[in-house]
Amino acid sequence: MKNLTRLFFLTLLFTGLVFTGCKDALDVTFEADYTTELPIVVTPSTLKATNGVFESSTTIDPLSNGNMSTYANNIQSVRIVEATATILSVSTEAVMSAELDVTSGTLPAASWVFTDVQLVEGAVIELSNETGQLDNLSDIISAKNVFTVDVVGQTDQDDISFTMSVTIRAFVTANPL
Repeated sequence: MKNLTRLFFLTLLFTGLVFTGCKDALDVTFEADYTTELPIVVTPSTLKATNGVFESSTTIDPLSNGNMSTYANNIQSVRIVEATATILSVSTEAVMSAELDVTSGTLPAASWVFTDVQLVEGAVIELSNETGQLDNLSDIISAKNVFTVDVVGQTDQDDISFTMSVTIRAFVTANPL
């Protein structure tokens, strides 16, 4: 009887280990990319000390990614691989200082401040994780709610326009069980 009890507990232990391992083996990891363009028109400032001011905003639905939508109820983790802001076009070269924010509801925002960035076509601004911004961005995407990308700033030139593209690359792990 003692051996039978031991065999029963060993069988339970083995079964638990096998099923735990199998569940992890079913994990699916995929890349979820999000890109949005922010068209920006710089208007003359009413303050004499500055030249032009701008603001542009757009929203992104994380479920617009097909895999994210498919596995929405089974997301285990979101890891931001890269986040960038790229100047796609600019009517006149200028220098900007700005703040870029990604927000969603009451979650902590992911915010970056740029100072004296040269506005030239093709310029890429790396969005770093210096103060945990990419961690906050990961939490925002994990929440699966629509989020807002907003940029506010000023330039050293008036009456110009440019387009900024914000790209977020993430690896998402989900388990269909």
